[in-house]
Amino acid sequence: MAIVLHLIYALADLGLLIWDVRLWPQANDMVLALLVLLLLASIYDNLIISAGCFLGEGEFLKSLNTLRFLFHDLLVPLFVVITVELAHQGGVSWAAYPSSRLLGWIIVLGMIGFGLITRFLKLDMAPVTFAGTLRYTETQNMLLPLAAILTTLLVIGEGVSIWRQLQWPWVFMGAVAVFLGNAAPKRSMGLTLSAGVECIFILCLLATEYQLQLVS
Repeated sequence: MAIVLHLIYALADLGLLIWDVRLWPQANDMVLALLVLLLLASIYDNLIISAGCFLGEGEFLKSLNTLRFLFHDLLVPLFVVITVELAHQGGVSWAAYPSSRLLGWIIVLGMIGFGLITRFLKLDMAPVTFAGTLRYTETQNMLLPLAAILTTLLVIGEGVSIWRQLQWPWVFMGAVAVFLGNAAPKRSMGLTLSAGVECIFILCLLATEYQLQLVS
């Protein structure tokens, strides 16, 4: 069942990627460009999880899963910059200052560096099965994924600003869904819930971009 769900998520991400590219002629902005990277990484993530049981344990599957962790550490903090840009486009007062957007990038680069140093460079993985899927994951998780947690909390705050300015709650609601989905125990839920809510969150971001294009 989990294999099918991750395949569905990959197809949904592909649909979102197509929508993203179709929005480019109207906007061609940073939000859409960064979402392309995140969607490609999400498609890869879901496909590798789905294919794991067919590829079997070994160094090949382990290396494919290592890339999953690398993409996660490099790309997930970009959600902060994306929501800052959406706030800027939506006329949120604090996002109008260039210093706010610069600060967003500084925070993102700091979180990427922190994630790489504290997690990826110390990565030690072992095979794990769940509901028919096979993936490699961390053998020891000594630290909470602080970069991912901080990213989600910042996006929730930015989502509140967008909600107040545009009467558009979907960025906030999508970010809260991601926070709750990632907090679910992986032993009982695997990655099916967290992958699903991340797909929904990207849908919320694209819908926000589309809405801003309509009102601009």
